Amino acid sequence: MVKINKSEIPEHISCILSGDELERIVKNTDSLIDIAYDLIEIEEYENSLDLLTYCYELHGFTPDLLNGLAVAYSEMDQSHKALRIMKKASDMYPDDAVTLANTATLFWENGDYAKAIYYYNLAIKENNTLLDAYINLINLHYECGDIFIAFITCLKILQVFPDDRQILDLRDELIFDMAISFS
Repeated sequence: MVKINKSEIPEHISCILSGDELERIVKNTDSLIDIAYDLIEIEEYENSLDLLTYCYELHGFTPDLLNGLAVAYSEMDQSHKALRIMKKASDMYPDDAVTLANTATLFWENGDYAKAIYYYNLAIKENNTLLDAYINLINLHYECGDIFIAFITCLKILQVFPDDRQILDLRDELIFDMAISFS
């Protein structure tokens, strides 16, 4: 953890932060990423990017930082820039399941379904309890017209989350859609 004094924080950064947030980062500069994500949630993307850039100056690259940058750029309709960041993040952190899943999502949003499927599978391989990666993979297979593959993927996730209502409902929808497609 990097220690800083309040006087060392650049003015353009301290203007973004409340008094409580300034105190938080003086105690723990890692909280900058949390604050940046909070800013993304309230659609203050430029301020979020400023905080993430400052965080980089203090800590260098981390998976959370790169994911935050990509989310902010994606929300600013700069998905190609976000995808470049996530490709780099996936190369730097090939065992970080969240990074791999976020990379997959950006490939999906950019219409590269094969790479999206590949990265979702990598994410699941790294962390088989990453529910969002499974759900996105199921929906991606469905969107590609591979209803049976979506169903098989759904059955795999039910082995990990047997009582998850969302997955059970998804399975039932897939069974219904397969029945319709066979009639």
